[in-house]
Formats: sequence, C-alpha cells, structure tokens
Amino acid sequence: IMSYDSADAMIKGDVALSLGAGKMSHMEEDFASVLFKNYEKSDNVFKKIFGTFWKAPQIAYSSYLTSIRAQHFDSIYQGLKQNGYKFDNDNIKEIGRIVNDFTGASRLGKLETGHSVQALNSIFFSVRKLVSDVRKFSVRIPKDIYVAGISKNATPADKYIAKRGLTKTASMVGTYLAIFGLIKLGENAGMDVSMETDPRSTKFGEARIGKETINVSGGADWFPTLMSRILSNGEINSLGVYVPYGTGMDEKSKLEAVSQTIR
Repeated sequence: IMSYDSADAMIKGDVALSLGAGKMSHMEEDFASVLFKNYEKSDNVFKKIFGTFWKAPQIAYSSYLTSIRAQHFDSIYQGLKQNGYKFDNDNIKEIGRIVNDFTGASRLGKLETGHSVQALNSIFFSVRKLVSDVRKFSVRIPKDIYVAGISKNATPADKYIAKRGLTKTASMVGTYLAIFGLIKLGENAGMDVSMETDPRSTKFGEARIGKETINVSGGADWFPTLMSRILSNGEINSLGVYVPYGTGMDEKSKLEAVSQTIR
C-alpha cells in the first residue's frame, strides 16, 4: 500500500488505514470480543496460544479493509490524474470521506483522540459504522448530486469525485435491487423464498431462502428503516401488523423507537 503513488495522499485524506501505531488494528473497531485480548500476554501456555489465535481474525479483518480502502482511494486519485484535473487538499480529503463512508469508517473529528471511540463503541457497538450508515443516506447522496449536477462553483475535480461517490451509491442500491429481483423471480416461480420490502417492517431487507434468513444490506438498512417509521408515525411488527407510535400506556413513542434502533 505504501508503494502506491497515492500513499501520501491517503494519509492527507485521513483514510482509515490500519497501519503503524504499534498494532495492526488501531484504526478499527474490534472485530471480535475483547474478552480474551490479554490471554496473549498470559504466562499460561494454553492461554497464550489461544490469545494468539484469537487475535489472528482481527488482523486479517483489518488488513482486508485497509486493502479495500487503499484500492478505492487510489482508483479515484488515479482517475483525477489521468483526466488531467487539477485538485487540491480539499479534494483529497473529500476522496477520503467517500472511501471511509462506504467502508464503515467515517471519521469522528475530535472524538478520534483519546479513548472516546472505545467508550462510544461500548454503547453503540461500532460508532464509526453507525455514522457511516447515516452519512451514506443523509449526506453523501444529496451532496454528490448537488456537486455533480447542480453547483455552478464546482471544479471539474469536484464533479469527478462527486460522480464517483454517486457511482458507489448506485452500486450499493443496484446490488440490493438485483437481489430483490432474483428473490421475486424465485417467489413467482413457486420457490420457497421471500423478501420484505416495506422499510417500516422489522424484517425489512431480510431475504428468506427456505429456512435460512439473510440481511442483504449487511445491516446498513437501519437508517432508512428508522426514517420511514418516523415519517409514517409507526412500524410494522414481526407479525406484519402496523403499530402506530404514541405516548399512551403500552405505546411506543418516536423517541423510544430512535433509542432502540441506535442501541
């Protein structure tokens, strides 16, 4: 990665690369439980071996994500150069934001210092992933559409980067629609498959294939689900029944819905 022509730009763009700082995964949320993280330092030989093997998936996971982010960044960076566009540090940082947003590693500003991220992860599981999911739908789409097609002040480099962002959005949505289409074809053909498409439902995005159920969005659909429920003032429960929000006894409020979703 550091041999890439764009390596220095990746650092300037604050791409979430798991490099240096004494350990492989310092920029990532923990892949597995930290319950056994100190076993590697144990004097007990069995605990030491177990701790070493427990750490291996984390290293592999972080290495894979670092490789993916580096490749995506380099692709956009080389595109700018090949097209002869003039670009500056703001463009470099925007490429970094796009890469991080689409790989579950949105930066948290001042919260990146100290132990703030670790503390937040103990509450929200993966705060960078949570912020990434929000930004993909509420920030990236409108911003990239505006810069790519509406803004009169955007430079050719700005427009190119925004179009690459929209391409990634289209790829994400297109994959979802393609899977939905295949599931529907199977369902119409009499196969034992189905998929929930109502965003208010607790089963939204879940594809059932026989007795197996998978979430085709990888869990990234929680934000559009929450917004749909808030706008419609209710949700569809696991039985397929629409339940309106309220403030009366035994009723769930919108605030409770938000709180449950974020947790």
